[in-house]
Amino acid sequence: MPPKPRITHSQVKELVEVHGLSLTAAAEALGVSKSLASYHLHNSGGGYVNPWKEARKSMPWKEIQPEHRDSGQARRAAWHAEYIATGGKHMSEKKLRYLRQWYQRLANDGLVVVYDPTIPPHKGAKTGGWDYVPREEKDGDLLFRENEYTEVTDETRVDWRLPDKEFWPQE
Repeated sequence: MPPKPRITHSQVKELVEVHGLSLTAAAEALGVSKSLASYHLHNSGGGYVNPWKEARKSMPWKEIQPEHRDSGQARRAAWHAEYIATGGKHMSEKKLRYLRQWYQRLANDGLVVVYDPTIPPHKGAKTGGWDYVPREEKDGDLLFRENEYTEVTDETRVDWRLPDKEFWPQE
């Protein structure tokens, strides 16, 4: 049995950050498992921050109830965070297509997303908590309606705007 390859944090970090490989591709290039590459990237050497996980921290909702986290609106919002953080790099075509369709729906129908844990389940959100409501002037170009369940910062006002169509994921 050949010896296991020895890898370092800096090797994995370079493949991911400099060469733009996914963690899976970096692991394959180094001849190790994805979990070992992930360990070296996140637990040794420090300094690596997964951009889309960081972006998810910028989500404007203070706390999404566990039963509301798997709704279509929550998923699209998470994909938006990932897209803003990565420019779509390493996102699946399916995610990008659904995100583009979401932007189209919000733009064409003049809608924003609202989160309120008291919204009961309905056709558009079987778990409740989420809804689409008509865009109002006070919403500006945000993707969501500000309410007591959101935290809005200057950064939020930039990252959570409906992008101009030219910046939507391409087909």
